[in-house]
Amino acid sequence: MAGWIQAQQLQGDALRQMQVLYGQHFPIEVRHYLAQWIESQPWDAIDLDNPQDQAQATQLLEGLVQELQKKAEHQVGEDGFLLKIKLGHYATQLQNTYDRCPMDLVRCIRHILYNEQRLVQEANNGTSPAGILVDAMSQKHLQINQTFEELRLVTQDTENELKKLQQTQEYFIIQYQESLRIQVAAEEREHPQSLKRIKRADRRGAESVTEEKFTVLFESQFSVGSNELVFQVKTLSLPVVVIVHGSQDHNATATVLWDNAFAEPENLPGWNYTFWQWFDGVMEVLKKHHKPHWNDGAILGFVNKQQAHDLLINKPDGTFLLRFSDSEIGGITIAWKFDSPDRNLWNLKPFTTRDFSIRSLADRLGDLNYLIYVFPDRPKNEVFSKYYTPVLAKAVDGYVKPQIKQVVPEFVSASADSAGGSATYVDQAPSPAVCPQAHYNIYPQNPDTVLDQDGEFDLDETMDVARHVEELLRRPMDSLDPRLSPPAGLFTSARGSLS
Repeated sequence: MAGWIQAQQLQGDALRQMQVLYGQHFPIEVRHYLAQWIESQPWDAIDLDNPQDQAQATQLLEGLVQELQKKAEHQVGEDGFLLKIKLGHYATQLQNTYDRCPMDLVRCIRHILYNEQRLVQEANNGTSPAGILVDAMSQKHLQINQTFEELRLVTQDTENELKKLQQTQEYFIIQYQESLRIQVAAEEREHPQSLKRIKRADRRGAESVTEEKFTVLFESQFSVGSNELVFQVKTLSLPVVVIVHGSQDHNATATVLWDNAFAEPENLPGWNYTFWQWFDGVMEVLKKHHKPHWNDGAILGFVNKQQAHDLLINKPDGTFLLRFSDSEIGGITIAWKFDSPDRNLWNLKPFTTRDFSIRSLADRLGDLNYLIYVFPDRPKNEVFSKYYTPVLAKAVDGYVKPQIKQVVPEFVSASADSAGGSATYVDQAPSPAVCPQAHYNIYPQNPDTVLDQDGEFDLDETMDVARHVEELLRRPMDSLDPRLSPPAGLFTSARGSLS
């Protein structure tokens, strides 16, 4: 603050030179009320040519604005009210002026402090030839600064005008959209139009009026550039049916829906079915088997194979998605990411309604342990566990209950788990790998050993044996009495023996 106290003691031409240093870019009131804070800041430590010092310059600007606001808040009384308003205005003005380039603030204050110190030294040392030369240079610097200030003011005025234009443009857009909305609402409230005369074509055979389709021709005309260019546009509506009574509404609606639904009867490129056949198959399989999964967002659905690969390529191993098959009507396929020497993206042959009638989608996914995350990153069990079929209770009749499981031959080793001693029937997904099948000798190789070579088959005795066995099987296991066992030799005869 000592520098500002000395500067206040300048007189004559030195005082006028000091006053020229201040202006709208940096008011002298700011220098007066924040003298101690300004002189204590490291303005000379900032390199104006180093972009890395931009952050420090921003901090000094924020500190200057905060100090001005604090000074304004502490002003009380009648005189303090006006000063409070003025200091608050200066704080806003400096913030707007140097917010985009705080380095200019550093440059301005350094220039002011340097010239104040120079003027004080010259006043203390007296006038000398060297001092006169310095004064001439200072005058030129002051003129240059004044020119810069004038240019800045002109630029600021231009920016203000530009802001006003932008605000006017935004207001115009809002008013235009509002008027357009009112116009559309007015059109919606127009009375329904009716046909005054119906001209029908000759109908063939038993064709009903509800099967006859019409179209509405829309015409309009508009001009551009004071009627220099006139455009006439026309378009046809979708098919409509003209009826004369409400009782014809259902049949007419059926005609319109049918015409629109099958507007593209050609087959899809590369396939022997239309889009609507494929879409109907998708809707059918969703309605019968996968409505809960679709509602849960577990089925991605309408993506092709290439899009599925693009979505999974950067995902971790075990991430999979469910999509509708391109090649199978009503088919759902599984695409998943798993790195291997041969490939890293896999596609399972599509499942259809018949497959899901045998084993549900949730159970099939539960069998494939290497499928971990539902795209994009949802744990599989969190999504599908509530749809798993409960584990079968242990049999009480002595029989081992079989199970059906989904496997992929290439991943048998990766997904193999303990069967728990129960027989398992494997529902294998189609795969190019060859999986050998074992053959079990359930029946004797030579069926002739059932009868004696010299004997003949006795039908009456065989029927007696069958009736006795049926009687025994109908009784509970624990109620069988050894005394009721068939006599020895009942299952043999003089003519032959039964195996």
